[in-house]
Amino acid sequence: MSEIFREVDEALREDRAKVLWQRYGNVAISIATAIILATAGYVFWKDYAVGRDQALTDTLLAALEDSESDPTGAIDALAMLAADASDRQGVIARLHEAALRAETGDADGAVDVYRRLADDGSVQDAWRNLARLLAVLHSLDTGDPDQLADELRPLTAEDSPWRYSARELTGLLALRQGDTAEARQIFDLLAVDPFAPSGIRTRAEELSGAAAGG
Repeated sequence: MSEIFREVDEALREDRAKVLWQRYGNVAISIATAIILATAGYVFWKDYAVGRDQALTDTLLAALEDSESDPTGAIDALAMLAADASDRQGVIARLHEAALRAETGDADGAVDVYRRLADDGSVQDAWRNLARLLAVLHSLDTGDPDQLADELRPLTAEDSPWRYSARELTGLLALRQGDTAEARQIFDLLAVDPFAPSGIRTRAEELSGAAAGG
């Protein structure tokens, strides 16, 4: 990881932020994904513990267990479960269906699932906002930067449970656009925020230093 950030530093010194994004955008996305899904994982297991429908929960867990050996079959099973289930199981099924689609190279399909979940008014706001965050995450390299930044803006508010990840993604979007000054400002604030997750603070400090040219 230190080698990556050394190369980041060298690229930024030459004012090549766009080239930097092309080289390391996927790495940054993977790191950010790990943080987001770790948080979501806690919520998942909390909800699983109080699940009302054991049969649906068993079906969900069976699909997840099969995901490594048969991802396509697991995607189909999760999509069927999401269509039949409601509440927690249905939401979890859709999130994991989208994640599997992304892992198997179907980024557009993953974003579509995330966006449909984000726009579903019957789903709790915390889940919808997570889905929107993940939709933006998987569109960072291809979506319109201004539109993606607009989507992230409400998620960066102080009362948002996803604010730190949303701010990190906003910084990465600025980096993609070549705006190292804006990226540095965002990363500086994240780096010194005592309430931000430690992983985000560490990455923000590294990227802020790189953006500063030193």
